Amino acid sequence: MGARRKVKVARIIWKLHYGTEPLIIDHIDRNKANNRIENLRSTTERQNILNRTRRTGISGLAGAYPYSRGFYAAIGINYKWRYLGSFKTAEEAHARYLKELAALKGID
Repeated sequence: MGARRKVKVARIIWKLHYGTEPLIIDHIDRNKANNRIENLRSTTERQNILNRTRRTGISGLAGAYPYSRGFYAAIGINYKWRYLGSFKTAEEAHARYLKELAALKGID
């Protein structure tokens, strides 16, 4: 008897629909239970990582971090942090973070 291998439902749906097996399947709306073909896309590891849910800091907004004179924006890329500037409000810092994230995703 051969070894058993678990295959995720999304991969099966993709293969049945397109006839190919991609390296990485991404759920566009981040809902792993939503396996409709229009919610699935073949992606690179980098794009998949960028589509993950963002953790928020003390400000409650992704990419916005408090410091003594307001907030600064930063984004993690390839396991390194990139400083994006300082701002008076958390909302401004968050907006800068979202702009940088969109540029990285290529949806500028």
